[in-house]
Amino acid sequence: MNHPSRLTFGLVAALVVPGVLSAQTTIATLHGKVRAVSGDRKPLAGAAITVVNTASGFTYNAKTLSDGSYVLVLSPATYRITVTSPTFNAFTRTFQVQVGQNIEMNFGMVPQDQGSAVVEVLGKVEEVKTSEVATNITTEQIQSLPQNRRSFLDFAALAPGIRMNTDENDQGFSSGGQSSEKVNLFIDGASYKNDLLRGGVMGQDSSKGNPFPTSAVQEFRVLTENYKAEYQKASAAIITAVTKSGTNDFHGELFTYYQDKQLVANDYFAEKNGTPKPTYQRLLWGASVGGPIITDKLHFFLSFEQNRQDRDATVRLGDTPAPASQAAYLKSMEGTFPSPFRSNLLFGKIDYQIDPTQVMEFTVNYRNESDIRSFGEQTSYESAENMKVNVQSFSVKHRKTTESWINEAMVTYQRFEWNPQALNWDKVGINYGGVMRVGGRDTSQDFVQKRTSLRDDFTLIGIQNHTIKTGINLDFLDYHVVKYQNGNPVFFYDAWYQNWAMPHDAVYGVGNPDLSSKNRQFGIYVQDDWNVTPRLQLNLGIRWDYESELFNTDYVTPLNIRTNPNIAALGLSNYMTDGSQRKAFYGAFQPRLGFSYDLSGKGTTMLFGGVGRYYDRETYNNTLDEKFRLQYPVNHWYFTPDGSDLWGNHAIQWDPIYLSKAGLDSLIASGKASPEIFLLNNDTKPPYSDQMSLGVRHTTGTVTYSLTLTSTRSQDNLTWTFGNRDANHQAIPIPGYSNVLINTTTKTWYDAAYVVIDRPYTEASGWGLGFSYTLANAKQTGDGMFSLNQGEGDPMVKHRSPGDERHRVVVNGIVRLPWGFRFSGVITLGSGTPYTMYDASHGWGPGHGFYRYYEADPQKDSFIIPNAWAYRSVDVKLQKDFKLPKSKLGLMVEAINLFNYHNWTYGWDSGLIPPPPDVN
Repeated sequence: MNHPSRLTFGLVAALVVPGVLSAQTTIATLHGKVRAVSGDRKPLAGAAITVVNTASGFTYNAKTLSDGSYVLVLSPATYRITVTSPTFNAFTRTFQVQVGQNIEMNFGMVPQDQGSAVVEVLGKVEEVKTSEVATNITTEQIQSLPQNRRSFLDFAALAPGIRMNTDENDQGFSSGGQSSEKVNLFIDGASYKNDLLRGGVMGQDSSKGNPFPTSAVQEFRVLTENYKAEYQKASAAIITAVTKSGTNDFHGELFTYYQDKQLVANDYFAEKNGTPKPTYQRLLWGASVGGPIITDKLHFFLSFEQNRQDRDATVRLGDTPAPASQAAYLKSMEGTFPSPFRSNLLFGKIDYQIDPTQVMEFTVNYRNESDIRSFGEQTSYESAENMKVNVQSFSVKHRKTTESWINEAMVTYQRFEWNPQALNWDKVGINYGGVMRVGGRDTSQDFVQKRTSLRDDFTLIGIQNHTIKTGINLDFLDYHVVKYQNGNPVFFYDAWYQNWAMPHDAVYGVGNPDLSSKNRQFGIYVQDDWNVTPRLQLNLGIRWDYESELFNTDYVTPLNIRTNPNIAALGLSNYMTDGSQRKAFYGAFQPRLGFSYDLSGKGTTMLFGGVGRYYDRETYNNTLDEKFRLQYPVNHWYFTPDGSDLWGNHAIQWDPIYLSKAGLDSLIASGKASPEIFLLNNDTKPPYSDQMSLGVRHTTGTVTYSLTLTSTRSQDNLTWTFGNRDANHQAIPIPGYSNVLINTTTKTWYDAAYVVIDRPYTEASGWGLGFSYTLANAKQTGDGMFSLNQGEGDPMVKHRSPGDERHRVVVNGIVRLPWGFRFSGVITLGSGTPYTMYDASHGWGPGHGFYRYYEADPQKDSFIIPNAWAYRSVDVKLQKDFKLPKSKLGLMVEAINLFNYHNWTYGWDSGLIPPPPDVN
């Protein structure tokens, strides 16, 4: 696979007086001490701290304790802080906090009788005392850096250890050598975890859409290791994002981006074969507006984005000559057909400061998309599907702040639907091998996740040297799942089998498709940020999580399965349940310890690290086959002219009446069906990871340097494997059934070193630069949801992970140029991820060929370092702003993969080691 270059033109208009849109959402912590700078330098108790959001006017107050310490919990924004104490000069300054930051700011107050108004700021304003391995993505980076998909999640790639999926229809992210299911996304404190399907985030499985309007995101924080106990349901990375809010000034934005096929380089292989560029047109447009309802008290913000993509796919006959009787029909299926994608994103927010101690927020988020796809090449348009995704989320949040405690309560309701529908469900599928697949798509599904979440976080700030936080969450979940797996039959024909006269096999599922269920999730945590000494801070936390129906707790294995002597002979008694053998898992205790130590004593150089346990969960779709395959069997028949066995499988004598749903239904009615059996181990536990990190962070002026060593070990990841295989890995027949699959667990090993240099962009300096380098080694057992190959290429033997990229470099920069121009760019270099090869050097088939799991690397090319990179991309953006009355207009041009690097996924072997000419 290669990734051609793309060029995009855009237009951005900011209306009224442009300004910073500040969020009142996920919090940051500001703390420090106030003391006199002369005499005995005593701590000043009772000093008044007043902090005002410069955009919204929201005000927060605190008073220092007896040791002069104070703590304030703030939403990410720009603030003006004022410190006053009797007989001392008052002090005011402006500063900025970002989401999740832990900022220390100490003040030395000057007595009024000294006749000086100078106040000494004794601590760094930058975040230095944190044990988390985290990267903040700023508003300036989101607004200025180039990216092709306009998904704010893509900017997570600026953080070391993060990998974005490159598949256009699977836009998730992963970290720590684990799959994308092991991450979590929080927006304004609400979890967007996908309990049902792949991707980790609701709506990201099999979708080319974005989870949220980028124009509504103010900033976000990527936590890859050692995050605190308040975060749940993630054993890899977490992203916590905050949205924009209205301010005391009305302001808005209109934008549009346009791209067509003339601005996109042709695919390498298409160009080599002389294939013209396919139709392609993309229009992204949107608008946002925010402002006051009541100045300094009540504000609103609205954002809308639409993504319209028009492309097509060409259907053509394969190289194998078509069967004569179907040649004309198959020829008529050729052609070019439209493949439109439509997405609408809407976000709204109202924030209200009732008084200086209370703030309320109301948010709503809506996402709707459709995508006509899954056809092209040798798959006909008849076999297309419409991939529909819908997400709705509503939240109400209340925060109460006093001098000694803070309480934040939140109620969220979410509905997520994933609904791929076949366009031609009434036409059976027929696959003419090497020629074309025609007829309707085999599967339609409807997955709905409804979540009502209650969350409360309580923080004690009135204890000297301690910030103690505790919280609970209670989630009520309804899973509505209807799955017509192979509900439309598919028949398989090949020229080499009876010269197209009959199919050699067929697949068809029928039964009860409803797998709806309910689940309850509960979590509780406590953590203490303890300033042991002025130089040492400990972060102590523990979390406990519980789910009621994670592993089919009340499921009863059908009696005919439990009493089947052939299944009993397999020794699978621990996979059988009468409804009482399985208990909910109560062992998800997660201790977490972090520390940061000021090596310099000046807040410039910190040694930090941590260790902790992090529990995740299995997706519902990964466990439902145990009951699904028996209440909705997916049958597989083999056909021969006389009913003799085929390839070692029992076969049925072919009759043309079987070439329909009704015909296959008659086979099922006569008992000629062989469904698969899935059996879940009664002792199955949720997956978890143990994480360790150690690093050093140094701040010089506005530049921060860090080196972090990290190690992650994950266990109890679920995978399915064969349960009816003998010592030679041959199938043990089970009359009436095709296969028995049982679950087992897999592990991952991830060790990495991160080097980060960060100089955030500011308007005052006019430039910013970021650099991250990841050196990683990732290994695992298993091969995802199914680990079916056994023997010499057994995936359950430790091997490289599919995301094992040893070297990755990401450089980003923004610079303000003369005449109102702004230039930005991102350079991404990677040594490439491995791929699996099939080794047929000793011949084909069982006992000869086998898989070499992720042993091969793609070819490498040069970029500064010779022959070092399998992935290279240089993305740039140039924008010019024009000032208009009470507004501004911005024109931009953006180039993705500027030099059109090919970025191969495989080597020239295409994943195959063929046999020598004299070996069959």
